[in-house]
Amino acid sequence: MSPTEPNEASERLLIISADGKGIVMRPSDLREATRKARERQAHKQQ
Repeated sequence: MSPTEPNEASERLLIISADGKGIVMRPSDLREATRKARERQAHKQQ
């Protein structure tokens, strides 16, 4: 196969969408140290 011929891998698309806010986690699922640090900071999504 020459470099100009399309192959199976080059025909796949990767589409990503991001809002820049990160992943929101429930406080009950955070580790204790992370939860305490979160309680001291203002929440980004408010």
